[in-house]
Amino acid sequence: MYVFLMTRHRERIALIEKGADASIFTAKNGKFYPTLKFGMLFVGIALGILLGNWLGREYDFSKGAAYLAMYSSSAVSALS
Repeated sequence: MYVFLMTRHRERIALIEKGADASIFTAKNGKFYPTLKFGMLFVGIALGILLGNWLGREYDFSKGAAYLAMYSSSAVSALS
């Protein structure tokens, strides 16, 4: 994901430096695929719950701290 975003940024900067219009990167029909974004969010939440359960079981963390840490980090990474 990082490589994709950095490459897109570099391409846009190169087009702007050459004086070309960078509007080719914007969606003309306005679709932003909300189903895909929600799906990625829910997959991230599910992975966070699984990792929190594993941390709570294997390393004897308190369950609240393990679930909160994994839930929040996985949900944020899914939305990025």
